Amino acid sequence: MTKAVLVKRGDEYLPDVPLAEPEETHRHEPPGMSRDRLQAAVLRKRDKMIVEIATISGCHPSTIHRWLHRLEREGPDGRYDRWGPGRPRLLTPE
Repeated sequence: MTKAVLVKRGDEYLPDVPLAEPEETHRHEPPGMSRDRLQAAVLRKRDKMIVEIATISGCHPSTIHRWLHRLEREGPDGRYDRWGPGRPRLLTPE
C-alpha cells in the first residue's frame, strides 16, 4: 500500500516554475492527455483545490492527484504517457 502524498498548491506547487511557463506550454500543446495534465498543473498553481480541478476536467480526484504528483516528481516531461510492453502475444510467431 502506497503512502498518500500531499500535493502543494499555489506558489508552493512547482516553486521553481513561474505560472507563465506551464500556461504557455499548455497553450501550444496539441489536444490530448498531456494537455489535460498541463491544465491541471496550471489550475493547481492558481490555488485551485483538487476536487475543483477534477470537476473542471471531468476526471476523478485521485487521477488529478496522481497527475499533479507525477508532474511534481518528474518535471515537465511527466505530462507524457508512459508506455509499457503491453500484453504478451497469445500465439507464437511460428
